[in-house]
Amino acid sequence: MPGKQNQNQQNNLLGQRRLRGIVENYMKIPARAGNGFIMALCLALFLQACNSEDVSERQIAARESGIGGTGISNECSPDTSLGWKPGGSGLGGTGLMAENGLGGTGIVGVINGFGSICVNGVKVEYTADTPIWIDGKDQRADALRLGQVVFVQTKEESRTPEAKLIEVNHALSGPVNLVEADRKRFTVIGGTVEWNDKTLFADVNGQPLQPEMLKAGMSVAVNGLWKQEGLLEATRVDVRPASGMVSVTGFLHSIADDWMDINGMSISVARDELCDMGAEGYNVRVTGLWDGSYMNAYELAIKSTNIRSERLNTAGYVSEDMADGGFRMADGSLVSITGNTEILGSDKVKVGDRVWVYGRVASARNINAEQIRVFQ
Repeated sequence: MPGKQNQNQQNNLLGQRRLRGIVENYMKIPARAGNGFIMALCLALFLQACNSEDVSERQIAARESGIGGTGISNECSPDTSLGWKPGGSGLGGTGLMAENGLGGTGIVGVINGFGSICVNGVKVEYTADTPIWIDGKDQRADALRLGQVVFVQTKEESRTPEAKLIEVNHALSGPVNLVEADRKRFTVIGGTVEWNDKTLFADVNGQPLQPEMLKAGMSVAVNGLWKQEGLLEATRVDVRPASGMVSVTGFLHSIADDWMDINGMSISVARDELCDMGAEGYNVRVTGLWDGSYMNAYELAIKSTNIRSERLNTAGYVSEDMADGGFRMADGSLVSITGNTEILGSDKVKVGDRVWVYGRVASARNINAEQIRVFQ
């Protein structure tokens, strides 16, 4: 129909006019000397392979209503949102307290609804002009999907949650090494991924895919939450065209003897190039090549969301108890608990719990929790 086609064309034009030139708040490590041309070519091919195709109306409808049997809906849940109280203390079910507006609030979690996007029960508005970055590449709004783990930076001057930036970084991207369907697990470049009944699977065309169709050798991009060393809980798995480039996003535990440890995965890297970064102890994204046994890293970027937010509403798993009564999350965030911290859903927080944490950012690695919701 001409009217609908014209509207689609207008929407496409709007999507192409988004603000560009955003400089991400992190530093990058250059390729090893002598490999510059090869890496530039490989990275170019990788980025080309990651380009999002236009989404058909049928895909959009499936995306907005959830994909059959996943349990993901297009409604936010004010009864589970942090900060929400009956009668409206806070911004009416948004999970964000209104004391001084939303100055620099960041939200990290899984997209579980559209219309706006719903993340951690928070309804966040966005427009065709909102900058959207996926794995470091500028994308259109229709590249967002249910099940993606996002970082949303809200506008400081807004009295209701409105996105200034939406960023997606896949936890794992590369070839599938092994599939254990009976255990609902598979491995990608050495990292173990588990799925459940709510995990979304999509084929290379963006259409729903049954998990049992996943095979070794397929190239995938996995969104999810790290649970423990080397184990990722998948929220969305997308099959992609094959590419030699691979990536990992997670907590950088240590660097030693030309190796780094990201959430329990051993990755080969030139240590001399990392020494000046101070990246150890931060959430990072590493890009490189897979040699069949190990990932060889050529580029590293610090992705810790704390350094870009005054307040944070974040989702994840508890990985370690701390001596002061707080805990560390699997993404590396250190969460402090005080006598004023409200804990919902449980009497206490323990290792292995899935939590939402809302509080004030104390430093690049620390969050002073005001509210914590524990999911059993």
